[in-house]
Amino acid sequence: LLKNMVLFPYNEIRIEFETDEEKKLIALAESCYDNKILIVNPKDTLEESPEIEELPNFGVVGKIKMKLEMPNGKTRIIILGESRARVFAYSKDEGIYEALFSVLPREEIPAKEEIAYVRALNKHIDVYVKEVPYMSNTIISQTSGINDIDKLTDIVVLYLPINYERKLEYLKETSSTCRVK
Repeated sequence: LLKNMVLFPYNEIRIEFETDEEKKLIALAESCYDNKILIVNPKDTLEESPEIEELPNFGVVGKIKMKLEMPNGKTRIIILGESRARVFAYSKDEGIYEALFSVLPREEIPAKEEIAYVRALNKHIDVYVKEVPYMSNTIISQTSGINDIDKLTDIVVLYLPINYERKLEYLKETSSTCRVK
């Protein structure tokens, strides 16, 4: 469960874990699931231990890229988002949530149409950077050379000034062409 921040495919997050359940989850991902973990965002971010019925039916499959044991007893990990996922069912065992899910397929778009979307979005990015005084050129360096509209839209969203709820709506949108709009 990830609260108050959203992991998107092609993006990274850094998290610190300190409870035994959290550390057990990391160990389980490492030993049984090729360092992969399903990240979901609960509807109620204030709820410490939400009921299974309250959990969302979508999330992001992420891969643990790095794990570091800190001197203070915490474990810091970096997770790279890989793909959107549809959740069919949850269970909870010894404080760890488990999910039955499937990875959502990427939208297939004709190559010429995808190139047009990429060019249009890159033009909007250039205008956005020039017109918004607090926007850095980092977004341009992050998106330079990307010709995959699915990847491009998921990287751009990090730089948009949108709230948590809007990010969740964006995450639910499986169509990259809809995300461009």
